[in-house]
Amino acid sequence: MTAEQATRRLDVVSLGESMLRLSVPTGARLDAAQSLDLAIGGAEGNVCVALARLGRRTGWVGRLPDHALGTAVLRAYRADGVDVSAARRVPNERLGTYFIEYASQPRAISVIYDRADSAAAHMPVDDIDWD
Repeated sequence: MTAEQATRRLDVVSLGESMLRLSVPTGARLDAAQSLDLAIGGAEGNVCVALARLGRRTGWVGRLPDHALGTAVLRAYRADGVDVSAARRVPNERLGTYFIEYASQPRAISVIYDRADSAAAHMPVDDIDWD
């Protein structure tokens, strides 16, 4: 390990929107669902989680609502070893969601996004500590 690597705090930092993923079991239809499975989604967070599981030091930067769903996102990332210390919490905003139907052939997977006016959609440049 070089001296630069030893002093560097993180290997990878991502910036993006984390969302709540709501899905039905494979083959089930969203329009007939009586219940949904809940998970945390979002490409940038998923990359951090995957790299952290491979032993890299990762950090996720984003903006989340200051309520239970925002807490769930942070808890999930922390559990996988992702540094979320730069995440911003804001009151009275919402977490983006998406609904997914894992279809069986010949149907394609169906995804419905509900991200308008989410906390991440309102993230200004000055929410981020660029240093």
